[in-house]
This record gives sequence, C-alpha cells and structure tokens, in this order.
Amino acid sequence: MSAIAKELEINTSLTKLTVEMSWQWRCPEAVFTALQCNTTLKELSVTDCHICGECEEALALLLQMNTGLRLLYMRDVYVSGSPLPVLAAALTSNTTLESLHLHQERYHLALNVIVELCNALRVNRTLKKLQFEAKVSPEEPRFKACKELGSTEQEMLLRKSEFICFSEAASNKSKHPEHVKHAKHVKNVKHRQLEMCLFDQSRFSFRAVLVEQLAQDECYGRVQLPWTEPHLPGLTAALASAFAGFEELHLCDTHCMSEAGLKQLFDVLASNKCVRTLKVCVSGDAGEKGRGLCEMLKVNRSIECLDLDIRDDIKFLEEVLHALAENVGITKIVLTIYEVCELETATAFSYFGAHNKVATDFVCTSGSDLPPSLWSSSRRDFCTTGPYLRLKGCNVCMIGREVSLYEAVRRNRGALNRAVEFVVSPSLDRQCAEGFEHFSGRPCLLKHLKKVSGKTELEALLAVAAAEYYLRDNYLLITGIAQHSVKCHPSKATQVDALNKHCWLAIVRHLKVADVLT
Repeated sequence: MSAIAKELEINTSLTKLTVEMSWQWRCPEAVFTALQCNTTLKELSVTDCHICGECEEALALLLQMNTGLRLLYMRDVYVSGSPLPVLAAALTSNTTLESLHLHQERYHLALNVIVELCNALRVNRTLKKLQFEAKVSPEEPRFKACKELGSTEQEMLLRKSEFICFSEAASNKSKHPEHVKHAKHVKNVKHRQLEMCLFDQSRFSFRAVLVEQLAQDECYGRVQLPWTEPHLPGLTAALASAFAGFEELHLCDTHCMSEAGLKQLFDVLASNKCVRTLKVCVSGDAGEKGRGLCEMLKVNRSIECLDLDIRDDIKFLEEVLHALAENVGITKIVLTIYEVCELETATAFSYFGAHNKVATDFVCTSGSDLPPSLWSSSRRDFCTTGPYLRLKGCNVCMIGREVSLYEAVRRNRGALNRAVEFVVSPSLDRQCAEGFEHFSGRPCLLKHLKKVSGKTELEALLAVAAAEYYLRDNYLLITGIAQHSVKCHPSKATQVDALNKHCWLAIVRHLKVADVLT
C-alpha cells in the first residue's frame, strides 16, 4: 500500500481511482494521505476496508485539502469507534465535492450518522448529491440518537426530515439568511439531491410523518427515497409542477402500489419534461399497471435512462420492448429479467432492435441462461443494423455466442468511430462515409461526437450538417463512380456530362454510398 501511495503522490494525470482492499481489516490511510494534495483526481471509490481513528482523520484531511475530488463512493467500509463524525465535520469545510455515496450492505449505519451528514449540508455549499444505501443499526438505533438530541423518537425523525428539506438552503449564496427555516422559501437555487435507500426502513412508523413533511416543504424534487404507496399523491403533484425539476424517479415494487395511484403518476409522467432517469421494479402480474407504464414510455420525451427490473411476468417484457421500439428519447436501457420465454422474447428483442433507432446503450441481465435464439436476434438486429454500443447478458454458458455478439458490437463501435472521423475531418474515405451514412440522424452520433471532440450541441449539429453537404457534393468521388470528372464520347444527343451540379445533387440525394457495389 505504501508503494501505491508514493506513486499517487507524484502522479499528475490520474482522474479515477478504485481501492478494493479485499480484506476489511486493511486500512487505506496511506492512500488518503497521498491524495490530500492531488489536483487531478475526480472520482474515488473505496471498498471493503477498515477505517480506524487515524485513517478517519486522513480521510477528513483529504476532504478538507483536496480541491479536485468531485465524487466519493464508500462501499462496505467498517468504521471502528464513533461513526464518521469527522467525515461530517470535514464536509462543512469542503468546497469541491459534488457527490457522496455511502453503500453499506455488510455493516449497519446509525441514524445519527445520517443526521450529522445531513446537518453538514447547512454549511456545505457545493455537495449536490448525498446518497445513503444501508441497513439501519438495530442496536444503536433511534433511541440513543433521540436521547443525545434531547427529543422524542418522532421529533428526532421529523428533525431528520427537516435536515433533508434544509439541504438546498445551505447552497444559497444570495441575500437569504443562513437560518432560512424551509427550503421552499429559497428561490433560484441550484437543486441538490439527498438519496436514502435504507433496506429495512419500511418497518418505521414515520412514513406518514415524512410524507406530510416532504409535501409541506415541497421537497419531492430534491429527496430521493424508495417511494411507496403513501408518497404517490405527493410525487404526482411534484411531477405536475413546473418548479419541481427533479431528474431521477425511483419506484419501489409496483405490486405494492395501487393501480389508480400509479395511473395518475404515469399519466403525469408521460408529459413531464424534467425526469431524466426512471427506475422501476415490477413483480407479480403487471396487468393494468404495466400497461400504464408502457403507454407512458411510448410518448415520454424527457427520460434518457430506464432501469427496469421485471421479476415474474415474462409476457410484460414483450410489452415493454414493443413500447420502447416507439420511444424516441431513451438512450440507455438497463433490463433485469429472471426468466425468458425463448421464442416470444427473441421475437420481441428482434422487433425492438429493428425499430428503435435511439438507444445507444443496452444492458440486459438475466437470472437464467439466455437462449440461442435470443443471442442470434441480438447479434443480427442489435449490432448489425442498430446503433448499440454495448449489450451484456449474465449467466451465459455458451461463450462462443457471447464472443460472436461482442465481435458484432466491436464492429459497430468501429463504424461509429469512423462516422465521427468523417464529421471531424471530411475525406473521400468510403468506409468513413458509409459509417457516417449509417449513423446519420441518430442521437448516438451526436452524443459520441460531443464526447470525442468536445463540441457543444450546436457545434456538433453544424458539423454534422457540413458533413452531409460534403457527402452529397463528393458522392461520385467517394463511391468511385468518377475519379475527377464525368466525360462522355461525342454525340448529338444530350448526355450525362451535360448535367450541372444541381442536377447531380438532386440525383445523389436519393442514393446511398452502399448502393454502389465495390
């Protein structure tokens, strides 16, 4: 570990670092110390380690001194002694961190830790997202925290929800005083998000109190919980509001939500222009709830990322794929399925791959082996004619099929790279022109062009338009029909060499590079 720390001290190019100790009693103190003066690191992930007193101090100094870190992700980190008070204190003086994610599957997270971290948001002005994903401690839970705070359990939990509501007020840099009572009184402030996923929180009695508090202080746009039935009216109202502006919506198991409540939510979501990420879990018979979700997916234009977990209803997967075939906004799709009906599922995948021209990233995780017909349709429709850059299936026994699929994906990615090359530096290269022609008009081309070249949306659109004009102007040269010019043998009749530029442009407008065989 010390050798790695020495390298980190002198490194000037590293932007992302993942530290997996593999043995939870190892301490990453040396890494934290080495990164304190680093100016290039943007993302730090720490997994399976032991943070003792000195290591916690090093982490706190890292947050206080480092001016480049934007994201800190801590997973299954065992903390001895007091639970992360130094981290909460360090957040009050940090001026650059934008996202903090605590993910604890093995170890519990005390509620007073959540309270302390939320309380730090009163002072911190830069943190945009604070995410908890953990089990609540059963031993040092609510009552000890309540005793320390000098309040009853319900009052403490109410105070916790107030901290959530206050999180936006802390980022205000206008003339509003720091002691603004509720975030709803703060206007024109960049939204920040607090996300909590407490695995066993459903047993708490504060759901109703929390619902009332969130609705009263108009916080559904900033707080992200695993939403359940009591929250549907507040969520629906927030989605209908033009001022809510939240970009992520995570719905718990729809089986536990009412059909009427979900119908209203999906009806509003269909015309919503703010939500960019939708995560939904569907178990049991999807029924009318599933049909409402599909109808929403057909018409919504704002959602860019869909994470859908289908537990039981195999037929519902087919409905979803047909609905997504009509969607024109979602670019990333993450599907989790547990069973596959071979013929019907393969047909639905094939239909989706042939008709959807928008998605650029498709991930499918299956709890069982994917059938051969599904791999065949995926390779044919997803990767040969579609714009997909990545397709992943889990638990696949037949490695040969997986390799052939990824080979098709690799070829498709190469074609996209050539298309971008044609836009950036137009040339007479036929392969680049064919790649551009294939991806022209699809969002994946603009997205990849902006990523590679650093162009803005407007600059990318202008560059693509210029490439289209270049392709039409030089079609005969690119396809090899003509090398320099068109000349015909002398004749009294009018021949093709008499056509002017406008006539040629009118002709090639109806032709593709692939129409000319090599």
